Amino acid sequence: MKEQYATWFPLGKDLPELDYVSIEINQVGALKLYLKKIYNSPSSRLNPTDRVVIEFAPRPISYRVGSESYRQRTLSALPDDCGGGNFFFSTHSYFLNDFYEDAGERHNHLGFEHLLIVTSVEVFDFIVKERPTVTILSFPED
Repeated sequence: MKEQYATWFPLGKDLPELDYVSIEINQVGALKLYLKKIYNSPSSRLNPTDRVVIEFAPRPISYRVGSESYRQRTLSALPDDCGGGNFFFSTHSYFLNDFYEDAGERHNHLGFEHLLIVTSVEVFDFIVKERPTVTILSFPED
């Protein structure tokens, strides 16, 4: 199988490269991922106190965080014309394929997608039924 990803620009094509800040999971079942622009990014799109908030409600079906060798292998599967994006979707990925195999392929008909979020160090993988809400929020300086 060859992995196939499409770039997703939920906030437009002018976001800078992003760094991981934190992840929040509440009792109700929602998951939020907080990202910020890389410190030395020349982009003026985000202020240093701004956070890109990815909110999954309901919580993703499955998720994981990877780095190092997994990150390099995953980046090599991204399209050459990805435009420097941070967000990618796939219906043909190893992560999604492994999920279906582990579940006895009983979920194949449900149409899940694999959301891949690439930061400067980490790679976040989410299997979702619905795409998350992505917003920019300003936080007070520390």
